[in-house]
Amino acid sequence: MARNPWELTQALQASALDAATLAQLESSVSRLDRSYSALAPDAALSSIGAHLGTVLDLLGRSQPLDFRRRLCSLAGHLAGLRAWAAFDLDDHGVASAWYDAGLQPAREAGHDALCGWLLGAKSLVASYAGDHLSALRSIRRGQVFAARAAEPTALVWVTVLEARAHAGLGQERSSHLAQERAERWATDSSSDSRRHGMDFESGRISLRYGEGVRLVLLRQPEQAQHALTGALGVGGPQRLKHRSIVRLSLATALVQQGEPEAAVGTVRKALAIPRDQLIAPILQRARDVMAQLQPWHREPFARDLAEHLSALR
Repeated sequence: MARNPWELTQALQASALDAATLAQLESSVSRLDRSYSALAPDAALSSIGAHLGTVLDLLGRSQPLDFRRRLCSLAGHLAGLRAWAAFDLDDHGVASAWYDAGLQPAREAGHDALCGWLLGAKSLVASYAGDHLSALRSIRRGQVFAARAAEPTALVWVTVLEARAHAGLGQERSSHLAQERAERWATDSSSDSRRHGMDFESGRISLRYGEGVRLVLLRQPEQAQHALTGALGVGGPQRLKHRSIVRLSLATALVQQGEPEAAVGTVRKALAIPRDQLIAPILQRARDVMAQLQPWHREPFARDLAEHLSALR
């Protein structure tokens, strides 16, 4: 049964892929990317699988060179979304494998910005594991590709990730310089080049969340709170997972300021979303905050949060 318009068109034609059908497929993948942040991982996997199956089937047939290039771009993009879904489900090995797999078609397509996004996204797997050096290696590779792209959006994004990795390594000056570069280049970024993981305000890439995380890692909680409070409003209230992740960074800043009860309240807000939206990175960040609350572990508010997290697990 056809589930998408291009499948029906293709079945009726029973011939080579045409430009209209390919454009439909590209639009559908773009919509999937934009809606990913609102999807539960299982729903995302289903849609990604359907799209990827169609693209791989078409790549298995003889296509004009330009069509093959565009299909390779779609394959690389979908592989990246498949990797992100695996990451959301706490399967880091599968996530890394899909990011690596997506690079091959992206490189065949000559899509440097897409390669930069894939490698930047892959760096988050290492970053969440606390391995900022490995994250930085992936970011460096991504910057080589992104710097060759015709537009700077991907380069801005991976450079924000560079600033974050340096902060995680305690390299404050390098972190600050990377953030400054990203801010300069951000003025030329465009929401037309968005991919999942990027935030936009007024048509330009937003640096608020990345700046907030960087400052938390550098243990500058007051400045971090300002950036993260601004990040909460980026993209609208429907981005539940994003807002939870931002709130958990805010909670860390509150712990650093010696406000543990306020931090616990912020964690509870972060966790007060539908269960199918509680992806692994949210639960991991909540557990990280819980670990930071160790000096107050005997306090009722800390014990209650520990019990709540245990129940969610």
